Amino acid sequence: MQSGVACLNTPPGVKRRLRFYLLGMQKEQIQSGENMFISDIKVEHMDRPIGLDAERPRFSYIINSDTDNTVQTEYRITVKKGRNAVWRCRRKSSQSVLIQYAGEPLEKCTRYSVEITVRDNHGQRAEGKTWFETGLMGDFEGADFITYPQVRPSFCPVFTKSFGARGGIKRARLYITALGLYMAHINGKRVGGDYFTPGNTDYNYRLQYQAYDVTDMLARENRIEVTLAPGWYSGPFGCVNKAAVYGDRNALWCRLLIEYGDGTSQSVSSDETWEYGTGHILFSEREAGEDQDTRRGYEPEGSAVTLQYDKGRMTGCVSPAVRIIQQLPAVKLIITPSGKKVLDFGQNLSGFVRFNVRKKAGSKIVLRHCEVFDQNGEIYTANLRTARCTDTYITNGKKQTLMPHFTFHGFRYCQVEGIDDVRCEDFTACVLHTDMEQTGEFECSEKDINQLQHNILWGQKGNFIDIPTDCPQRDERLGWTGDAQVFAPTAAFNMDVSAFFTKWLADLAAEQSMEKGVPHMVPDLFGANGAAAWGDAATVIPTVMYQVYGDKGLLEKQYPSMKAWVDYILSRSENYLWMKDFQYGDWLGMDREGESWTGATDPNLVANAYFAYSASLVADAARALGKKEDARYYSGISAKVKKAFRKEYITPNGRLVSDTQTACTITLRFDLAEPKDRDRIMQSLTENLKRHNDHMVTGFVGTPQLCFCLSENGRHDLAAKLLMQRDYPSWLYSVDMGATTIWERWNGIKPDGSFETADMNSFNHYAYGSVGDWLYRCVAGLAPEKPGYKRISMKPTPTDGMDYARARLKTVYGIAECGWRRTEDGITVECTVPCNASAALVLPLSGRTVELGSGKYCFEDKAVQG
Repeated sequence: MQSGVACLNTPPGVKRRLRFYLLGMQKEQIQSGENMFISDIKVEHMDRPIGLDAERPRFSYIINSDTDNTVQTEYRITVKKGRNAVWRCRRKSSQSVLIQYAGEPLEKCTRYSVEITVRDNHGQRAEGKTWFETGLMGDFEGADFITYPQVRPSFCPVFTKSFGARGGIKRARLYITALGLYMAHINGKRVGGDYFTPGNTDYNYRLQYQAYDVTDMLARENRIEVTLAPGWYSGPFGCVNKAAVYGDRNALWCRLLIEYGDGTSQSVSSDETWEYGTGHILFSEREAGEDQDTRRGYEPEGSAVTLQYDKGRMTGCVSPAVRIIQQLPAVKLIITPSGKKVLDFGQNLSGFVRFNVRKKAGSKIVLRHCEVFDQNGEIYTANLRTARCTDTYITNGKKQTLMPHFTFHGFRYCQVEGIDDVRCEDFTACVLHTDMEQTGEFECSEKDINQLQHNILWGQKGNFIDIPTDCPQRDERLGWTGDAQVFAPTAAFNMDVSAFFTKWLADLAAEQSMEKGVPHMVPDLFGANGAAAWGDAATVIPTVMYQVYGDKGLLEKQYPSMKAWVDYILSRSENYLWMKDFQYGDWLGMDREGESWTGATDPNLVANAYFAYSASLVADAARALGKKEDARYYSGISAKVKKAFRKEYITPNGRLVSDTQTACTITLRFDLAEPKDRDRIMQSLTENLKRHNDHMVTGFVGTPQLCFCLSENGRHDLAAKLLMQRDYPSWLYSVDMGATTIWERWNGIKPDGSFETADMNSFNHYAYGSVGDWLYRCVAGLAPEKPGYKRISMKPTPTDGMDYARARLKTVYGIAECGWRRTEDGITVECTVPCNASAALVLPLSGRTVELGSGKYCFEDKAVQG
């Protein structure tokens, strides 16, 4: 017998549903009808952006209703400049995501209002409003890049300008960027709350600028002051022993536009009339830390000079900035065996420490940061390599709140020197990352798996600082493409990474070439030929963004990059096999003897598996974009690579020549084997796991795919066993060792308390957190069936070791939820489908498929007997 009883339309259920939808919505934008309202109105994935350079921006919104099976039937969008409409659009359509503007050409530096009205299939109506403001849109004339006359390494100059303004200011905007990092003040008040602006790009191709509303900061007499720091532009990159990669002097570019109520305007722009000098920041580098002498004020040195830079590289921001997202108090003061005072913030994080202090003028305070303690109970810094990770302050004798401005650290612990009475309440850890909304949650009955999910999320927070870095603590912190590629699906569950990856993929495409392929890192410091799994970020991440956010515009924008990567591999291959060039293989795989970091899997097998996979992704993208010829061509390339792969790596009897866990896994997941050979390869995989006592020995390539492979091939039980293993190597080993983020090495800290080799041992490295994608998709059962979750696949899978599991995701259509719970005689499945979307739910015991419209559902499922 089978049972699937939906619990619907009860008054308590309706009330719960409405509260559920309100959770996480942007309430300031909510405009409601009787039973329906609009929330989360976005312009190019952003909330009310200032400085938008998109000529044809796209609008998205979420429909919320307490009526089941709600589908939008019509939308109206009106865009106005002041009171005048520049675009009116009325359409019978269910589209509510990324509706493209098609009105009059947008003017630069102009605010536009947006009014949206929708109707649904129940006759309900709702309205919503937002606005956006265009940026300079390519007009960068009238302001110069200004700098100081002589090269001075690690110099933090301050540029200043005094100016007057009249009364009756209507609005004022500061457009600003720098070659280096900047922080601006007007009349002593900081402009905005962003950090590490203008962001990390390859300055040879792209330079972002930001726009700020400074209307309320101006007076009759004004002074603007901008401090610069080396940052990524001229500062050192310790791991490659390079500095001044893009230039040896930092420079400022800005334009302050003031509009008055009488229709007149005023401009204050960077030029040679500005002066420069020094301030209280003596030294600041992103890896080393920051030194301040707070007794010092501004000391002028001379007039600014201009610096030539191609303004055609300048572009408006398409991603939110890095900001202080959370503030964590110190939870414990630890006195080490040597008598050092160390604060524990309870969480490994990226950011800096802000503290309150009052000491006599000239006192020196030093803060040193680390992730863990060594075996002697002292702070462990060997894994930081050449990164100093130290902030130093000289006090001015007054009560002060001190913090750095142009650096960040990866740390849980902070050693404090120079303060006798260290009190936890005086110290706060400021958590920094790109301002992305958390959109996903996974929870189950096992607290240690929940801690694992917590660690995955915090690994993402700690490494999504303008670019997807590998680690936030040592002298590296680079945008490695391989790490980003394997983690992108998990990242898109945890947070809204649509704008974040839009920015980074533009940088990837800018640095890509047919001579070198896709860089190993973006921005690039190596200049090496592209490598498999790393370069495949060019195809995998745009695909993920399309699946999760339905962003066909981004897919189209990145399509030339996707094609070019496969074309590059094709140019490096012979007979459809890529057998030359350096490859990372299964990076940090543990199945090879000796000191090799590439694992035992043949690196060329990995390369050709990804060759076939990426060609198929390009074919899929071509089909989605209506490029039929390309779809046929790249489908053909993929088929030819698969045929060559089988000839090279699979014997006529179906044995995989390199039968490591990773080789078997990617061969099956990337559909490289003939159907007749799949069972034998699966058998090889399970036997390999058995030889390792049901433990994985996979690296960066195999780990994200392993549990998926087992679940999809009838061994979800074995995938669950891997998840639940507690001894090394396993996900829960680090949890049991007290980790609060994902480690780079499975045995970063060994059972006896000793460490893996210090030169490659980060304790905040998100790659192995890619198992989060499997938790959401396979265990809880939540995945997109059509782009953007317009249609949702719900396939919850009861998992050994758990009594319940559930996932919640704020999609571009609203909240989707899927979960299961064991009962005495079956499984209870609960799910939520957002308005304007649908779902296909497969009940786990009976196998019954149920078609669902929007609403909240509950099913009691039992196995079919007989």
